Amino acid sequence: MHHLGLAATAITAIIIIVYILISLGSSELSHRHSSEAIQPRFITSHVNGTEERIVPAFGVKFTISDILELCHNGFNGQTELLITATHAIVGPHRDAYLNECYPIEISTSQGARSMGHCSDFVQYIYYGGARLTGGHQSDTFALKGTNCPKSMFLHGEYPISDLIYQNSTINLWMPNIEQINKEQLALIPHFKHILCKVKITCTAFDKYLKAHDLKSPTTKFMSHSSPDTQESVIEVLGENHNIKQDFNRFIHTYGHSGRKSTQEVIFCWMRNPFWPKLTVLGNHDYETWVKQIPGLKWATNIEIQSRVSIKELRELQVSRGVHICPSSQEGYGHYINEARALGALVVTTNHPPMNELVEDGITGILVDHKEPKPEEYQGMAEYFVSPAGVSIENVCDGIKRVMKLTKSEREAMGKKGRKRYDEDTDLMASNIRELVKDWK
Repeated sequence: MHHLGLAATAITAIIIIVYILISLGSSELSHRHSSEAIQPRFITSHVNGTEERIVPAFGVKFTISDILELCHNGFNGQTELLITATHAIVGPHRDAYLNECYPIEISTSQGARSMGHCSDFVQYIYYGGARLTGGHQSDTFALKGTNCPKSMFLHGEYPISDLIYQNSTINLWMPNIEQINKEQLALIPHFKHILCKVKITCTAFDKYLKAHDLKSPTTKFMSHSSPDTQESVIEVLGENHNIKQDFNRFIHTYGHSGRKSTQEVIFCWMRNPFWPKLTVLGNHDYETWVKQIPGLKWATNIEIQSRVSIKELRELQVSRGVHICPSSQEGYGHYINEARALGALVVTTNHPPMNELVEDGITGILVDHKEPKPEEYQGMAEYFVSPAGVSIENVCDGIKRVMKLTKSEREAMGKKGRKRYDEDTDLMASNIRELVKDWK
């Protein structure tokens, strides 16, 4: 009995020791997960006791992803922020707008800060020292032009006439060529430069300026880019995520747009039931699509996703190695560029500007399209015709070309696409710095 008592005591001691070790290990693991959790990107401080400033939590300059987040979503429920590369301001900022001059000034309300527009603006904030502010009254813009005569005012899709018609302001326009309406044509002579994200914009404007014997504005090809999706993947999923890119998996994303040829992509896949599974991701849920395409409910190789989290979005984008982007019309093509940044094989339309981002058979696959037909509102239709719709057959022909490629060949194209993404980004950054180099 004595030996049994000693044995029981020993076993109890061992159990206690094991429990302590497990607890310590669990505590350490919990601590490690806590330390590896996504860290706050922003902190706030107060200037002069009242003005609330948002600054980077790490370093002295926001990342491009930080600026995009502040532009599109705001901070803690506050929107229409004043944003620079180093800080953002919450609340009214008329005095700051009038009293400080930046090389490039951008002004737009929160309603115009779509993900696409913000993706355009962040490049000039990050590389050119631009400042983004909210909307202002006419008298504020008049004072601004007087106070900052050397600043350049960058206009996006919605030019601000209160700035354009001032003789003292230097106005730059970065338009989407297909979105210019007929009423905006009268504004063109009042700009100093047309900044072209894509070559077709410069080509069309050069034709327009020549036809109307206009010496000003001049066109500047700037190149363009999108925030690096790979960096976003690391931010959201962590550096050690284990999601592998599979070049036999296909994805089509369309967001809220009706210009992505989504129905044609779905119908193409329905005609080919033995193809690999296609993920379709956008605003409409499965039930909505089935109402539009009743036969979809019988398709076993089509997966409909909607309203996913940013984590789920990045997981889908990374894991699918072939991105199908047959747009009928783009101002630039940020979702095409996101795919390029991920090193995915891109299938898109052989019409500008989509075919400026993909070289057929080298960095991706281009698909044919129908005869382009201008829309009534378009002011530049004589010089560039868009949209160019694609048929089901056009989509299927492009996918069949992909199917003939080995996985290694698809991956090699994706890597070349990523290289072109880097080259375009570097060119844009260089051109933006050149634009502001003489500003003082």
